[in-house]
Amino acid sequence: MVTQVARKIVFICLAVLMAAGIQLINPTPTFAADPAVNLMQDPGFESGTLNSWSTTSAVITNEPANVRSGTYAAKITQKGDQVNQGVIGLLPNTKYKMTGYAKTDSGAVFIGVNSYGGDDLFEVIAGNSYTQGTIIFTTGATNTFAHVFCYRPSGETGSAYCDDFSLEEVPDVVLDVPNVFPIGLFWPPGPDDTTDERYKEMREMNANFFIGNNYVVSPGINDTALQLAEANDFKIIVNDSRFAVDFYNSTQVVGGGSLEVSDTQPIGQTFTVKREDLDTGWYIENVKLFVDPASAWDPGTALTLAIYESPAKQTLLNSITINARDSAFGIGNIPISLNQSYYMEVTSNSSTPVLLSASTNDAYSDGGAYVNGTSDNVDLMFDITYFQLVYADGARLRPSDASLDAIAEDYKDYEANKGYYLLDEPSSKLYPYLQQSIRRLKANDPDHMVFVNLLPNYATPEQLGFADYTTTEQLTNGQSLGQTFTTLPGQTHLSTIQIWIDRQTWNEGEEAALKLWDSPSKTHLIASGSRIGSNTDWPQFNLNTTVQENTQYYMELTVEGTGSIDGVVRSNNGDNWINDGTAYKDGLAIDADLWFTIDQNIQGGTYEDYVYRWASTKPDILSFDFYPFAKWEEFRAGYYTNLETIRKQAQLAGIDFWSYMQSVGDNWLRDPNESEMRYQVYTNLAYGAKGYMWYTYFTPPGHNNALIRSDGTKNNSYYWAKAIDAEVQFLGSTLTKLTSNAVYHTGNTIPDGTTALPAHFFWQQVGEQPAVIGYFSHEDGRKYVMVVNQDYKNAQTLSFQLAPGIQSVIEVSKTTGAEVSTNFDSMTRTLSDHFKAGEGRLYALDASFSDTSTTLTTEGSSVPAGTEFKVSYGLSSVSEAVYGQDIQLDYDAAVMEFVSARSLIEDVALVEVVKEPVGKLRLIVASQGPGHAITGNAQVVELTFRAKNISVTAEGEISITSATLGNDQGNESPAALSSIRIQIATGGTGGNSTDINQDGKVTIGDLSIVAAHYGKDSSSPDWLQVKKADINGDGKIDILDLAAVAKKIVK
Repeated sequence: MVTQVARKIVFICLAVLMAAGIQLINPTPTFAADPAVNLMQDPGFESGTLNSWSTTSAVITNEPANVRSGTYAAKITQKGDQVNQGVIGLLPNTKYKMTGYAKTDSGAVFIGVNSYGGDDLFEVIAGNSYTQGTIIFTTGATNTFAHVFCYRPSGETGSAYCDDFSLEEVPDVVLDVPNVFPIGLFWPPGPDDTTDERYKEMREMNANFFIGNNYVVSPGINDTALQLAEANDFKIIVNDSRFAVDFYNSTQVVGGGSLEVSDTQPIGQTFTVKREDLDTGWYIENVKLFVDPASAWDPGTALTLAIYESPAKQTLLNSITINARDSAFGIGNIPISLNQSYYMEVTSNSSTPVLLSASTNDAYSDGGAYVNGTSDNVDLMFDITYFQLVYADGARLRPSDASLDAIAEDYKDYEANKGYYLLDEPSSKLYPYLQQSIRRLKANDPDHMVFVNLLPNYATPEQLGFADYTTTEQLTNGQSLGQTFTTLPGQTHLSTIQIWIDRQTWNEGEEAALKLWDSPSKTHLIASGSRIGSNTDWPQFNLNTTVQENTQYYMELTVEGTGSIDGVVRSNNGDNWINDGTAYKDGLAIDADLWFTIDQNIQGGTYEDYVYRWASTKPDILSFDFYPFAKWEEFRAGYYTNLETIRKQAQLAGIDFWSYMQSVGDNWLRDPNESEMRYQVYTNLAYGAKGYMWYTYFTPPGHNNALIRSDGTKNNSYYWAKAIDAEVQFLGSTLTKLTSNAVYHTGNTIPDGTTALPAHFFWQQVGEQPAVIGYFSHEDGRKYVMVVNQDYKNAQTLSFQLAPGIQSVIEVSKTTGAEVSTNFDSMTRTLSDHFKAGEGRLYALDASFSDTSTTLTTEGSSVPAGTEFKVSYGLSSVSEAVYGQDIQLDYDAAVMEFVSARSLIEDVALVEVVKEPVGKLRLIVASQGPGHAITGNAQVVELTFRAKNISVTAEGEISITSATLGNDQGNESPAALSSIRIQIATGGTGGNSTDINQDGKVTIGDLSIVAAHYGKDSSSPDWLQVKKADINGDGKIDILDLAAVAKKIVK
């Protein structure tokens, strides 16, 4: 936090620095030099003295634990003491940057600057590890001097320490920064600041859009904002009050007459809110009455409008006074009920009558006028505006179609319109309504995005929409449960469907089947899968089938025999979780939805469930916020698990994700410093973020020290963000074309929910410093690595050992966007670089680097205990012909045993299989002749394993631990490694239902089908047609399948 001290000093008055005994004197002035040169003398105290500094009682220390770098640091023990240095010869009207590091055993330390011709500036630093303070200041019109200080204002025990100061001129160079990467601002300039100067200011910090709020939410102010944005090469994600509030007007417009209101004669009118399509939760906003143009209006005249429940005036709801004849009465949020009559009455403070326009007869059927409390056979002219908070209890929970149509019509033709800001941090209960709103907006304006931002993972279950939101249904052989759903655009395959079933209600030995039909009429069976019991509440059913995009299907869950399952989870009656489907009970639709996922393996009611449900609607962007720097917690837990969830679900949905970056403090958040701001940006980029927004730009009420302070001046953080944004924009041309392949972490402690850097990865870190390593593929196939210093307090030098086959490594420059050389040594395959705290660097490998990877695949992820199953080893993305392979594998010998291996490619020989020790395999594979090299994608070896007869369902892993490939020149290169997990189910099946002919019972007819196809396996030409007889899903039809059906028959 940079604190500005001028007329008021809110924290601790820096005037104490000028008090007796603590004068800021300049013992040996330092003279200014060229830009980018440290203008301070002995900035790291390495002289071992304080000769270049001034102090009362501070000393030099060489205690290693208290020195940031080098040998010495300054040690301040007395509260109220400081070290300071004066610098003379500065240039007037010139921008400078001062940095310094401090830490303290107790209390706080100020790193700051004063006497330069402006306000005293300082950063408050607390904590017992060195933290950087940064001050950017501009000297006054005639000022050539500044004091740099490290001051200890508080702290009862221990000492404070200061080290490594720097003062440099900031060259006033306008770089031609690209504008390619989405960088946004939240809480933009308000209506009074909607000026060309302010919009230039936003663009100059290298952002390119803002998200509409801070009262820039009406067509009038948005029109001005959009025109200013276009003039400054800027965009706006438009917000409009109609997204949050629905309006309705009730009018009586028949005139021709008038009624006199004066200090002796009030005029009233009853009215009724009468409209059938309105929900509850409506309020009166204002009332417009019409003063006759010919009416007198004496100076000082005031009209007061009061609203009562009835002409009896027993209950006053509200009143308001106006002093101008054409004003509306802003009556102020009076709650009203539908189809109920109310009474409004106007009084005047003037004896001169004011003529209110009225009808000449009874023109309004839902009320009438009153003169001096007596009913009259005429009606006042009026226009009453009602409003409803769209997302309030009892409301329709989405903007009206009329509002959405009007919004699209108002803004769709603006060049600066980037999209529409629909809602922030919604509950999952609102997802179906949001999807309806998006579809309506897109129907009128398909060319602009619709923006919704999700909650972070520290939100409560109530905020996520997961409090008391489910109930259960019973599944019996006489009552099936089903659900219709619609496939997404581009979805042509369906592997698994996951259902939420309370496993405690699923008795051992009971078989449940899930069948996929063309419709609830069940004309055509698409696929089926079954399970006998589950060790989780969220079992998957393997269907593995082709589907058509944008097509509705029907899934039906049944239970075999006479058993029942009591705990199949669905939504409460009336709560819809999806728009394009509904639940069924015994073939009849019900007003609810089953809990299910497609091609997922998650838990219901979790944050990942919250994100999946929104991502599965295919929004334009998956956006979220997570603010890591809280006042009560140095770094909020869950930061990386949140990123892992967002990245995973964005990739599965095939959409990009954006993130909010904390740049402000409030009652709960502390102000982030420059390194912490940089850290947020680069860690998100390493995870594949394709855009980010600063929270916030202007300082909202209840917040402090945003990029623009509350007084409208630029904070130091404005310049930090500007510099970070420039770096990202220079990287942007590359970043926008990258696809995230993987994210790994290094260091002694790996954050929860993340993946440690695998030992087989081609980019290995030397040392245990914490770092984030993002691995990417460019759209042209080239591979990139982003490395981020995960230490947001200290700079680090990180070193790396790269794998054979990598010929060169370049860096994408953060100042030009061009490729620049690194210190990569192709002989030793080593590289090292210096990283500022929280800094990231983007490296590109030589284009010839092969990203060949190994693959392990199997037909089902679950197999019954005691059965054999097959796993295929293969290679993918082989760009250079492979003739020899040395493949080493590990498998979990506790739950499976190796049986055999065979080559799947003619003239590619499995020369040797080493099976010892147990749990490890080594395969030596060779092509037989020049025409049989492996290129592209290929399945190479089939491995057969047997699941052990275990008593409790468990998972085992098969992993490739080393893969070395050889070409025709004898050159060796590694392939990326892979692994697969297999569930060994006790008494269960990951295969097909025993009711093969789908007649609702298991009989000799089903056994006959298995017998007819006995001996066939996955290599049989008609396997797709007959695999339904592969009951245990092991890829072949054999005695185990016959036994499974026979067991069901006799049961």
